[in-house]
Amino acid sequence: MKVGTIAQSQTSVFDVAEYILQRHAAAEPGRPAMTAMKLQKLVYYCQA
Repeated sequence: MKVGTIAQSQTSVFDVAEYILQRHAAAEPGRPAMTAMKLQKLVYYCQA
């Protein structure tokens, strides 16, 4: 594998963000979409 490439088994930040947004929409259908700042924080916490 070349340095700097992503293996197919790794999850991208976009996959994580999409998962969080889907879970948020399913859990709270009547509430508005979350803010970009909240999404950014949740994705950041998922890196740990």
